Amino acid sequence: MLNMFGCIDIPSEGTVRIDGTETEHMSDKELTRYRRTKIGFIFQSFNLIPVLDVYENIEFPLLLQWTLSKAERHDRVMKAIEKLDCRIA
Repeated sequence: MLNMFGCIDIPSEGTVRIDGTETEHMSDKELTRYRRTKIGFIFQSFNLIPVLDVYENIEFPLLLQWTLSKAERHDRVMKAIEKLDCRIA
């Protein structure tokens, strides 16, 4: 079910509609862009990059959004860290 919500799998029946957008007829490129800008996955520790610190692991997916400035990325990372009450060195 999560793979369908994440536009990774296509349902054999029915339609997936996220925030009013039907994903059924989107191309692979459109789905990739949609996932990158509209859908976020929070993985367990096994999907974190061990050589990166907390800040860098949170920032990493934001680097794929080329429209974000360094300052915007920093603000988003710091807000996430504050919400999660993470400790950074």
